[in-house]
Amino acid sequence: MLMNYLSTLAVLAAFLGLWVGVQTLARRIAASHPESGPFREAGAGCGGGCGGCGKSCSRDTSTRAR
Repeated sequence: MLMNYLSTLAVLAAFLGLWVGVQTLARRIAASHPESGPFREAGAGCGGGCGGCGKSCSRDTSTRAR
């Protein structure tokens, strides 16, 4: 049981380290190739849903569940 817990933690830590490495590599590539545009974080900026680019989402109150 303890071995499963420790191996799961090790796998999750490895995935986190891999993700940080990918993000760092993407930033380096974006910095060395400015013609491709700026590095865009996942879920940040416009198109990220409510609050993207400082806009607020409007709620349609005319179609409420009854």
